[in-house]
Amino acid sequence: MDEYNDGFENSISDQIWTSIPNFIKWLQILRKKSKHSHSINLTIILHSATLIEGLLFDMLESEMGRPVRTKRLEDRLLIELIRRLENSTWTQYIEIFELVANKKLSSFTNNQTWKGINALFHLRNMLTHGKSFELKFYKDNPKEPKITTKYSNIVNYLKEVKVINTKEKGYNPKLMSIITNESADHFYKLTDKFLGDLYKKHIKNNIPETTDSYENAFLW
Repeated sequence: MDEYNDGFENSISDQIWTSIPNFIKWLQILRKKSKHSHSINLTIILHSATLIEGLLFDMLESEMGRPVRTKRLEDRLLIELIRRLENSTWTQYIEIFELVANKKLSSFTNNQTWKGINALFHLRNMLTHGKSFELKFYKDNPKEPKITTKYSNIVNYLKEVKVINTKEKGYNPKLMSIITNESADHFYKLTDKFLGDLYKKHIKNNIPETTDSYENAFLW
């Protein structure tokens, strides 16, 4: 097995995720005068999930470190863990975080925020696979459509937090959408809250490299 040489002089790092907060702010401004708000909102939702995964990847990589040799078992195990991280799904990020930090990722924020973040990733996964959002209306209850795909969990969540408000005056179930200004802004607000909690309670006092990156992305 080749020696694992990952010194600073042998690599270049471009942290894409740090540019996402300003990109989303620009999208929100653009949306006000655009006829394509649906596409903009879709982009905001997808990039909110990307932002979380990008920060988590950099944070976990910094915490784990990188070995310079591969002769020891613990070095090879660390290399294997890094490979797992590079191909992680959201669920695997949660598992690897607990392994590395010895704490649950959910413990750094409140239950409602954590619930919303999981709803965001459920929605992101459905959208990236191009799944359709389908409603069916029945004569016995024409004002309450049946949701025929796995999006029902997303709709129920958005109803719970009043992003979809069925009691609102003029509410028309036939115009229901899960990709709206309100849903996009809601999920980005949750993203900002979750990462802010993680920064204050874990990153700021433990991981200098990610602290600098977070502050560059959100505070400067």
